[in-house]
Amino acid sequence: MAKLRRNEGHTWTARRLNPSSVASGLIWAFLLTLVLSAVMAALIFTTSISETTLSRFLEGGGLFSLFVGSAYAARRAGSLGWMHGGMVGALYILLSSLLGALFSPVQITLAMVGKRLALGAVLGAIGGTVGVNL
Repeated sequence: MAKLRRNEGHTWTARRLNPSSVASGLIWAFLLTLVLSAVMAALIFTTSISETTLSRFLEGGGLFSLFVGSAYAARRAGSLGWMHGGMVGALYILLSSLLGALFSPVQITLAMVGKRLALGAVLGAIGGTVGVNL
């Protein structure tokens, strides 16, 4: 059962996960990832930077996108920032791992996904905590 809290109008309301806020944060995270990926692809073609060098930046850009999407979801929800952010982070990692498995010849192990999932959930919870307090 959801916890009840008293709001300013002196009525009791339940604090729950807002799925539309999570979905919005997830969409923002993937859109930001696409923009950052396009910028990095342009850098590969216009400079002498190698793909291996940019792979770290792409991974960091994905984590940055996850953080921003989590903060957005929590800000939109207005409460339970850690939970909204953590959900965005976990879903982002799961969906990006699934997409990576479909389009990449590199074999992905369950342990690898588990580590990324934990990192994504923690980073998302931190982003959500920051976002709900903005």
